[in-house]
Amino acid sequence: MVRFSDILGKSHKKEPPKPKREEPRKEPETREVPRGKPKPSEEEQLKAKAGAKEEKSRQLYRQAVELAENTLTKGQEDKVIKRKDILGIINEIIDQLGDSNQELLLVLAQARQEASYPVYLPYHLANVCILSINLGLDLDYDRMKLLELGISAFLHDIGMLRVPQEIMNKPSRLSDGEFAEVKRHSGHALDMLKESEEISEPVQEAIYQHHELVNGKGYPQGLKGDKICEYAKIIGMVNMYEALTSPRIYRDKVTPKAALAMIVDTERRMTPHEAIKTTLTASEDIFVSGILKLFVKQMTIYPTGSFVKLNNDEVGFVIRVNKDFPMKPTVNIIVDSAGTKLGKPKVVDLAKSPLLYIQSPVVPLEDR
Repeated sequence: MVRFSDILGKSHKKEPPKPKREEPRKEPETREVPRGKPKPSEEEQLKAKAGAKEEKSRQLYRQAVELAENTLTKGQEDKVIKRKDILGIINEIIDQLGDSNQELLLVLAQARQEASYPVYLPYHLANVCILSINLGLDLDYDRMKLLELGISAFLHDIGMLRVPQEIMNKPSRLSDGEFAEVKRHSGHALDMLKESEEISEPVQEAIYQHHELVNGKGYPQGLKGDKICEYAKIIGMVNMYEALTSPRIYRDKVTPKAALAMIVDTERRMTPHEAIKTTLTASEDIFVSGILKLFVKQMTIYPTGSFVKLNNDEVGFVIRVNKDFPMKPTVNIIVDSAGTKLGKPKVVDLAKSPLLYIQSPVVPLEDR
């Protein structure tokens, strides 16, 4: 017989403790300490800074071209062109160029390679404005004179809007009668700007005279020497250089070298190198000698954007001129000595590379 006490006893009987399962030993948790990014090298910092400056210049150039387009649209619609609408961009151009910013000149040179005639005039106005201000800075113009020069250059060809489109778009050379019609654009500009009280007399005078030549063979008045205002002398020279190095519907463009030089053969587009060289030999009776020589020195024999071949057969384009050593600019190499296009261009400062020098200018493929 099972006793109740026995049941109770069984239920309270303590069983020997079961051995505890040993928990796997946990290794102390280790966390990766985040490391900061390595400090960029001096070369990387310089590249980043140069890239930021170039982008800022590219943005300013786009704004200048857009403003030129808007200004031309106003002219076509017979709306009054206001000084204040142009002033902001002119001030920014002065500030960038005054900061020894050659990136703006490089952006201009690159745009010149891409521009085509349907959009030629806005590019031309922006380019002549930038190059004229650049020259004015080297002439030690104060801010007021730089603004007047810049506005004059920006509006110098506004009168082209009133030249018949069939003449402007003619794919061949103009007849004498057609050229006479084109020469009226200086007067057209004056008529358009007289309606604006904000455009000063010195600006209007410069625009009206920008095709006058010191030998008296220019137009519209055939003025000579000191009878031509200085702004017009600057704009006239830059205008011819820029026109010759840009594509036109009736001829190929010339390289910047030849345009600075020519200013002589308008049947083809010259390289910047050809333009400069010709200008020196053929234009002293056309332009003021002192301003011309300063312009050539400023642009140098190999202007920004010029394509060149080095003595080691590498090919590149000038990204920075050296006024102290004109034959030793900084070059962006894009083709190596074996003729292979580089995936990543390399920068060579010829002033710091005594064994390297420019062997010859090169005509870009698209201009051949």
